[in-house]
Amino acid sequence: MRLERNERATHHFLTVSQFISHIVATMLVLLFVQASSHAQAPPAGAVECAKESERCNFSGTGDVSYGAGDKWITKTATDGINCGVAAFGKDPAPNVLKTCKIVAVARKCADEGGVCGFTGTRTIRYGANGIWAEKVATGAIFCGVAGFGRDPVPNVLKQCYIAPPTIPNKLSSFNMIFASDPQYAFCESKACKEGPKDSKTANQWHSLAIGKLGIANPDTQGVVINGDLTNAMRWEHIDVFESLYASKYVIYPGLGNHDYQNYTAASNDTIWGPYDGNATSPHGTLLNLLQYFAKTVRANKNIQGFDWNDSGYWDKSGSLAYYWDVGDYRFVQLNNFPPFAFKFSNFASRKAGNENFDIQSSLPWLRTLLSKSKDKKVVLNMHSINSPDCFGMFDVSPHKNAQDKWVRQPGAYSQLLWLPGAYEFGRLLGENLNVVAIFAGHVHNYVGDQVFNDNGTLESLNSEYSTYDRRDANNQVVAGKAVPVLFSGSAEYNMLLSVKFEPTKITAQPYRTLNGNATSIGTAKVINVR
Repeated sequence: MRLERNERATHHFLTVSQFISHIVATMLVLLFVQASSHAQAPPAGAVECAKESERCNFSGTGDVSYGAGDKWITKTATDGINCGVAAFGKDPAPNVLKTCKIVAVARKCADEGGVCGFTGTRTIRYGANGIWAEKVATGAIFCGVAGFGRDPVPNVLKQCYIAPPTIPNKLSSFNMIFASDPQYAFCESKACKEGPKDSKTANQWHSLAIGKLGIANPDTQGVVINGDLTNAMRWEHIDVFESLYASKYVIYPGLGNHDYQNYTAASNDTIWGPYDGNATSPHGTLLNLLQYFAKTVRANKNIQGFDWNDSGYWDKSGSLAYYWDVGDYRFVQLNNFPPFAFKFSNFASRKAGNENFDIQSSLPWLRTLLSKSKDKKVVLNMHSINSPDCFGMFDVSPHKNAQDKWVRQPGAYSQLLWLPGAYEFGRLLGENLNVVAIFAGHVHNYVGDQVFNDNGTLESLNSEYSTYDRRDANNQVVAGKAVPVLFSGSAEYNMLLSVKFEPTKITAQPYRTLNGNATSIGTAKVINVR
């Protein structure tokens, strides 16, 4: 009995001792963290997000450092924090003007099989080669299938990263990827038939290479896809696009002729499909794609304005154009081409009546936006700036000079314009010299300002469509002020652009994406900006 009591007493003493030791150790760690938080500089990759008394805006959760010189205090915050003593609780550098900085790049936290530890609740990525499984976790998560519920890349060694918060408005330099024409299931060129051999493989390679470019350029802020997301608007086409692009990356999609223009006539059998209670309807697949597009755009928290009103019971209208900001740059997605417009109605069984859809020209919306963008460097995006079969901004065959008809003016193709829409577009460019570049798609083997052949070698410079003229109030060309035009390649040719945006220049480098690798081709195009 005495032995048992002694054992119990000893066990009790050890338990209390262990508890006290744990408390002391915890207090020492806390004291160390508190002491070091004032002395440590912000982590590598941190960028300024606000000056003192401003708000550091971002989406997601991030570690924000507040201070100056070598005196900082760091706090974990979600969806923004005020840069000041009130939010951080202390003044790390009294009588000195301070700033706030935040880490804007993904940070590795564990190799596969390890534990990824962090502060607060974070989005954690598990994968390799740009293919990720993501999970929101608090404090820590096992870096493996057990932690994430699936293996995103079987038979490949993976790692875990803490996903960075999105801070679109304070970056001085950053990277963007520009692609176009994923267009599943289109594989007609020699490049596609002899390379990937089918559209799904071509798009898988494209997606893998985008992920690798993102890893190589951790300041990449998203992927712009300039039209022809699908080949014929089928749900199975949309599903492939979603799985390879929208579910993996921050995307900024645009609509092209294969997404909605080619199928505006109800007599076209390819557009019949189920919609809103109908077993099938004349514009079913078109409407499903428009719904998917609107949902995708609205899910991106970086997008600041979307010209589409579908809240009306019967009537839906707008151009479907939108914009977003990164640093001093304002990006605008104009979809097919600015003057494109059409109207149609569709019977909805659930409502027992016709819904009316008015797809409008984006020019009025663009004029209003540009009037509010004088302090930004504006980058325009569209699908077909140059193709006669898509009613783009240029044509190679003459037409009579008539309202809303194409005309062939003497001289270069840049003078071949649609009246009145293209003249209005040219005048908008003339009135807004802060429009610094236009990115387009549709021509599958055009990348940047270069034309490539089927084996990915440079064929020529794109001399015909490399610029778009600014015009004055009298529709006369403003000499020496043309806007550079850069093309975005295609999945069929496995070509795209990686573009660096800096305060005084834009550098666009073409890449080939064969076998899922990102290999630079041609020469980089440098655009000097003010």
